[in-house]
Amino acid sequence: MSETLSLLGVSVKVSVKTTPYPAQSAATAQLITPDAGAAVSQRLWITCEALYSPDPMLAGEPIAQQVRDLQLEGFRDAVIVMQVRGELTPDWLLQVDLTPTQDMLREWARWGDVSAIARLVSHTLSGTDLELSTASLQDATLHLFFSAPSRPTPNQHQVITTIVPVLEAIAPQQFSSQPIYKFS
Repeated sequence: MSETLSLLGVSVKVSVKTTPYPAQSAATAQLITPDAGAAVSQRLWITCEALYSPDPMLAGEPIAQQVRDLQLEGFRDAVIVMQVRGELTPDWLLQVDLTPTQDMLREWARWGDVSAIARLVSHTLSGTDLELSTASLQDATLHLFFSAPSRPTPNQHQVITTIVPVLEAIAPQQFSSQPIYKFS
């Protein structure tokens, strides 16, 4: 971050503070302190200091993406503080959710996000000769269509034994059924 922001005349100082958060779900469950038993999480504080305040709409997203790309573990979020050198109060603050992508996908999939389910299923199929062709929602039913590029039709048993454990682990809400289809 320092290299990128130094071109804009912005210096970066990083500090870590531990802040208590109540655990609300599996995706937001945090580290448990052995002595107190209370759920806590670390918040990463990034202080940026500059001679002028860069536009948060221009600087905010690249900074947030760089922090996410670090794939830090044990942090619930990061707070980026932009302060003009010599001023007492920050010019702007940006809070960045640092929940790992896979955890977010699993949580979204659990609540019935078809796109998230498709991404998790496709990830599970990598390394096999199966492909998820289409995922859609029709009348509270999740429809999954598969193909096998290496052969005319996918092996139904292989599709079921590969996909059912994924769907059971996700336990998607809002669906009455999840038929599995194959393409030729």
